[in-house]
Amino acid sequence: MTTGSSDSSPTARRRRLSAELRALREGHVQPDGRRTTSVDVAETLGWARSKLSRIENNQWKRPSPRDVKDLLDYYGVEDEDRRAYILTLVTEGRSKAWWSETEDLYGGSPNYIGLEAAARRIRSWGYLVPGLYQTPGYATAVVRGGGIRDEDEIKRRVEARMKRQSILSGPEPPQVWAVVDEAAIRKPVGSSEVHAEQIRHLIELTKAEHLTLQVMLDSTGAHPGMGSPFAILNFEPTERPVVHLETLTESLLLEETSKTDRYDLVFHHISARAASPDETVAHLEEVLNNL
Repeated sequence: MTTGSSDSSPTARRRRLSAELRALREGHVQPDGRRTTSVDVAETLGWARSKLSRIENNQWKRPSPRDVKDLLDYYGVEDEDRRAYILTLVTEGRSKAWWSETEDLYGGSPNYIGLEAAARRIRSWGYLVPGLYQTPGYATAVVRGGGIRDEDEIKRRVEARMKRQSILSGPEPPQVWAVVDEAAIRKPVGSSEVHAEQIRHLIELTKAEHLTLQVMLDSTGAHPGMGSPFAILNFEPTERPVVHLETLTESLLLEETSKTDRYDLVFHHISARAASPDETVAHLEEVLNNL
């Protein structure tokens, strides 16, 4: 049982709970000596087979204490400390975090915000400065550029983006590694003052040990990331990584190992082709001097 600063979020607790319950089933043995399957559990507890799948894959918003107690009983968990730990995860996983208030703005994206807050490592590729690295001015220009005209909505979106950045200054911040296209650095988003402020902010961020930035220079030519932006989130070793894709109309979360492994390989190739962190700082300074 491991803990950390990100573990306090309801999203992190639900992910941990799902992982704990999945591990209990995978370690459980039937009387005839075979490993317990989800079908065994569902038939014994009188559940639909899809119910346990949702539980083990963190497809729930408010874990049921009764369901979890039934599973602990079925798996023969008698150790009081272990039962108490898992039931504490249930209680904490049922609470709401600040990002639940943004559901009207982002649809499925609050799920991503919660995962981002729980992640130990975040790697991303994209054509814009990533949200965790944006200044308020740049974020405002990006939101406006997306066609949103309501000033209250723009303000709420920018405030939420700034609030997300609080994970970078916590006692145990995640390792964040962003690779961005050169256009993200050179394209004027907002006024020249906003552009310069954003570049200066990026240079300052590169001084932090847990933050890495690389620029994919135009001179690199074709590379594996040309398809679409993505982010890879890694958690505890026992928990599956998640790949986040954001389209014009929806937010997608991928957890299948075959898919997350593919994105992991693509990021490896992208980061190998991009300018090094030191070269990136030099490039940022050059851009800033020419503004």
